[in-house]
Amino acid sequence: MIGESSIGDGRRIITHTNAWIEPFRTTAIYTANAGGDITEMSLLNLGSITPQKTTNKVLASFDIGGEAGNYLQGFVLLRNGVALENATGDDRWEVTSMLAYEAAYASTPQSTSINFTDHSPLVVPSVYSLGLRSTLNAYANSFYLNRPVASTGASGQPNTCSESRITEYVT
Repeated sequence: MIGESSIGDGRRIITHTNAWIEPFRTTAIYTANAGGDITEMSLLNLGSITPQKTTNKVLASFDIGGEAGNYLQGFVLLRNGVALENATGDDRWEVTSMLAYEAAYASTPQSTSINFTDHSPLVVPSVYSLGLRSTLNAYANSFYLNRPVASTGASGQPNTCSESRITEYVT
């Protein structure tokens, strides 16, 4: 379903509501290997969107809750499984956002918000998602989605809710 509204100056905003992902409470553990490869966080995939033209802008937004096993990892933005922005080089510190980290492992999960505007979208069905990347060669690092490290998601343990959404802006 496509909704439309005017923002003045003859411009419109078109929202692809079929690409909206509802908030979810599923817990998962994603591990970035020591080799520097990017692990796609499939629960945060934004579904498929086909921009109307390459001059439009696509805004991918992620509100992520959870906790990192340590500080040596970061989030990478992906389009169709390929890293966007500055995360395509060999430098392991080239990530979109570093993860919140603290060593208690049983406290309240941290929240991170990432808003990314794709200024050159592909005019083909595209899936935007987040990946996890280790920033140090020697370590495989884990991110605990919607929970702190020590929580198993049982009643009485801290958990959180994450969501992701996508919008196409017509220019």
